[in-house]
Amino acid sequence: MEEQIQSQVSLLIGKYGWLFLVGVLTLLFRGTIEKFVSGLFIFMGNDYNEDDVVEVDGKPGRIVRCGMWSTTFFTYDVREGIIVGGSKLVVQNDKLKDLKIEKPLPLLDLSKYKVDKSCQELLAELTKIQTITDKCKNCPDDKCKEVLAELTRLQTKQEKKKWRN
Repeated sequence: MEEQIQSQVSLLIGKYGWLFLVGVLTLLFRGTIEKFVSGLFIFMGNDYNEDDVVEVDGKPGRIVRCGMWSTTFFTYDVREGIIVGGSKLVVQNDKLKDLKIEKPLPLLDLSKYKVDKSCQELLAELTKIQTITDKCKNCPDDKCKEVLAELTRLQTKQEKKKWRN
């Protein structure tokens, strides 16, 4: 009986041993396999290419290199519309999902579209408010913070007024 069990075990190991080995290796190298697959999707996908201008967590930059394991960005520090510095950011491809990466659309020529005058005035006013808000966000001055609070209050008031009409 013992001999028969040994022959069955050796038959199973001989026949299906490779499957057991593959399972163990998959468990051991799970992280590496996940990183490789995520890199493959980034590398083969057409979402982002080298020299694309992007915003990484709100900071402007560009993609320098898309590799199988990591993606390299150059991000710029902008103050008052002037680039004052920058940094190199290397991110593993499996960590890209944790970043907010935006790819700005090219500017559209809106002149060929008809726009209602009231909407056009509202859009111009909102654009002006957004420009001022963006400038005030980075300003350490208390006056800027007061202006920002007032603009936010006015913007909320305009949105309520718009919804009432």
